[in-house]
Amino acid sequence: MTRTEQEYNYRLLKQKQLEDNSRYLTQIDYKGSQLSSHFQIDPAVYPPKDVGGKIFYFDIDNTLYSQKFQINLQMQESIIDYMVNIIHFDDREEARGVLEEYADKYGLSLIGFMKDYNVDPENYNLFVDDSLQLNNLLKPDKKLRKLLLTLKLDYNFDKLWLFTNSYKTHALRCVRLLGIADLFDGITYCDYYNLGNNIENKHSILCKPNIPIYEKLKLESGLDDWKHAYFVDDNLYNVQTAQRLGMKRCFHLVTEGNINRDNNSKDIVKINTLSDVLKFV
Repeated sequence: MTRTEQEYNYRLLKQKQLEDNSRYLTQIDYKGSQLSSHFQIDPAVYPPKDVGGKIFYFDIDNTLYSQKFQINLQMQESIIDYMVNIIHFDDREEARGVLEEYADKYGLSLIGFMKDYNVDPENYNLFVDDSLQLNNLLKPDKKLRKLLLTLKLDYNFDKLWLFTNSYKTHALRCVRLLGIADLFDGITYCDYYNLGNNIENKHSILCKPNIPIYEKLKLESGLDDWKHAYFVDDNLYNVQTAQRLGMKRCFHLVTEGNINRDNNSKDIVKINTLSDVLKFV
């Protein structure tokens, strides 16, 4: 099979997966599958600061859903498929090595692909993230829903906010499938389509753990002071930035198979399940 034929077949497969995912998402109607009417996304004007308001910020991938689903591995293989079929790497192991290098160097592998291979972020997002087969993996999570409701109702959090390095389509798809979309007040995400002006300076890229996206998070969510913020993420680097900024409580979610360097900071709370946050808020 020629490379042209290989790429053509790959594009056909991805198109079918995208159509299936879109159809499935339009059909679900269970509790929590739809965003609330007040959900904030891409605000034209930043909201006024909620003086004294408490906000809990949640990472999504491998945080709101369990690593046992191995979606991170599916995502990794999806990126490698893209590298082989679109960028035309000859070998999957070579592609895997480059992927790891980019993830370590930039925090977001897409940056490396844009810099070195002129990859179109819109095309990448569709084929890599939006085509993921999640429909049979992510189902309504009653335990998670109860936890989020407890934070809002019993622990008096004014807002629950999504904070992710994924693009908004993947992020919102996940919380809708989990049946918790209606409990969140907004999202701050990595805008793949507007990374171009920042890729020459990795520290200015609007993705975790770089400070500029935390500053955007604060503005978009209406937080008045970091001392009123709580944050949980499975990536220690992301949590360390939050801790340095002065968030009141920072949680590092560490589960089996979560490879991350040791957390030796007394100011970062290590937890093994998301429900453990209730012990420290």
